[in-house]
Amino acid sequence: MAYVSEVYARSLTKADEELCGDQTEVFRDGDSTIVVLADGLGSGVKANILATMTAKISGTMVRRGASLKETMETLASTLPECSVRKMAYSTFTLARIRDNGQVYVVEFDNPKFILVRRGEIREIPKARMEIQGKILYESRFTMDPEDFLVFISDGVVYAGTGPTMNLNWTWDDVAGFLSSLSRKDHTVRAMVLQLMGVVGALYSGKPGDDSTALGIKLHEKQDLSLFIGPPADPQDDALLFQEIEKRRREKHRIIIAGGTTANIYARESQRILEKEGQTEAGVPPTSALPGIDLVTEGVLTVHEVIELLKRLLAENPDEGVLKDLAKSDASATMARMIVEECTSLNIVLGMAVNPDHQVPDFPLNFEVKVRQIDELRTLTEQLGRSVKVSYM
Repeated sequence: MAYVSEVYARSLTKADEELCGDQTEVFRDGDSTIVVLADGLGSGVKANILATMTAKISGTMVRRGASLKETMETLASTLPECSVRKMAYSTFTLARIRDNGQVYVVEFDNPKFILVRRGEIREIPKARMEIQGKILYESRFTMDPEDFLVFISDGVVYAGTGPTMNLNWTWDDVAGFLSSLSRKDHTVRAMVLQLMGVVGALYSGKPGDDSTALGIKLHEKQDLSLFIGPPADPQDDALLFQEIEKRRREKHRIIIAGGTTANIYARESQRILEKEGQTEAGVPPTSALPGIDLVTEGVLTVHEVIELLKRLLAENPDEGVLKDLAKSDASATMARMIVEECTSLNIVLGMAVNPDHQVPDFPLNFEVKVRQIDELRTLTEQLGRSVKVSYM
């Protein structure tokens, strides 16, 4: 079974600093994903530079086939110890996650990683190594799609009130919190966001240290096809129907956005299109068609989906976005299918011009629809999904 790795990281910068001293890097390498979380010594610009160098050097060398010994030797010669504190300039956690679920992790002085499996913390055997006078821990295991793998920097473990560090909030507390979240079927993005929300609260909004959580989850490959708008030539209505049926046979999840498009499919398939009524205020209603996962209005709904994804992808997501994403209206459902239920999005844009949208003073004209699709594509790619757009 081949899986797709989803990786999401969130950092809080130490109060009164402009740059975060924690850095993450994600590399795609053939049949695997390489992930690094580095924590530079201290804070601010110097820590940021050191963490960035560590993350890029270690990730790039491992991607190019360097051994762990070679990587550590390069880091040791590039980033010497602090002459005052006699500490390494940067700690790190590095992992290679293969598409078959095999995972290799190396840890150097960061808090140990957290693996949550079916709501429980799973302890993984580790091999202790000494390279260049540094103690590292090496782990090999296999992840399942139900698992959550989380890396954290020490700012997460020692989160406390104000600028001080709280030794009462421990690794066990962090692990327990993630374990409880996983039992509620959260996405890796939601888990990381909620964990960092707690960390920010423990620091009273003024982190005493740079703090980062990076989450990893495997997904079985799932295609999602979004059909929006009818074909430019009405004689191609049958081709639209055939394309939808082809993707259904290929086990794609299917969204039809737009009343005309839905009516074409209903007519060609000889199925009944049923209206389901208004949902959230300002959001067009959904409809139901046998064999189709979601049927909704087009331009307005896609606009709301884009706004939801923008909020979710913001540098500092607002607290209400996860609640809004969980709603049952058309835009939330479509956004949720993109965020949680697919690994690739296939958009088929019908090129017919809707005369209802061609009023000069009305902003939702055909050009806006095309720009919408470009924006939806960009946002979906930022989520780590592959996107393909075709036209009909």
